[in-house]
Amino acid sequence: MKYAIIGSGQIGIALARAFARKNIEGAIANSRGPETLAFLKEELGPHVAPQSLQDAYKSEMVFLAVPFPMNRLPFYGAVIVLGHCGVVLWHLLILARLHSALGNDQILLIASLVNLIPVTAAILLWTRCHKIAGWLLLVSLGIGLLIGTYEHFLSPSPDNVFRMTAGHWVLQFRITAVLLVAIEAVGCWIGVKASREETSGAHPVVA
Repeated sequence: MKYAIIGSGQIGIALARAFARKNIEGAIANSRGPETLAFLKEELGPHVAPQSLQDAYKSEMVFLAVPFPMNRLPFYGAVIVLGHCGVVLWHLLILARLHSALGNDQILLIASLVNLIPVTAAILLWTRCHKIAGWLLLVSLGIGLLIGTYEHFLSPSPDNVFRMTAGHWVLQFRITAVLLVAIEAVGCWIGVKASREETSGAHPVVA
C-alpha cells in the first residue's frame, strides 16, 4: 500500500520520521513543492521521499497534516439573515406608526415575503448548494439594498430620512434605514464570497 503525508509542519515531519524508523514506504508533500523538502532526504532515508502534491494524491492512503480553518461563511450568513429579519420587522412597524397605512397582519406578511429568499439562502449555505445560496443572498439583499438606498436617501418620497421632520418614530426609522443598508451590504459581500467558493475535491484521506 502506498502512503503519503501532506503537510511538512511539526506533525507532518514527525509522521515522516516515524515511517522512516519503521521502514514504511511513503512520501511527504507540501504546497511549495518537493524541492523545499530536500533537507529531509538524508534524515528520512530511502523509505520516505519528498513528492509533489499531485503524486501524493495518487497514493492509496493519504495522511493530512495541515491546518483546516473553519468555513465561517454559513455562520456569518445566518447571523446577517437573522439580523435582517429583525430589522425589517422593526422598520415596518415604525413605518406603520408613521403612516398608519399598514395593519399588523400586513406587516407580518410583507416581512415574511421580504425575508423568504434570504432565509432560504442562509439554510442552503450549510449544504453543498452554497453557490446557489450565495446567488440567492446576493440578488435578494442586493435588490433590497438598491431600493432601500434610493427610497430612504435619494428619492423625493415621504420616506426619505432627510425630508422627515424630527420625532421619536422618525429617529427610529432613520436608525433602521441605516441598519438595513449596512446589513444588506454585508449580506451581498457574503453572497459574493459564497457564490465564488470552490468545493474541494475528494481524495482518499485518513486524518
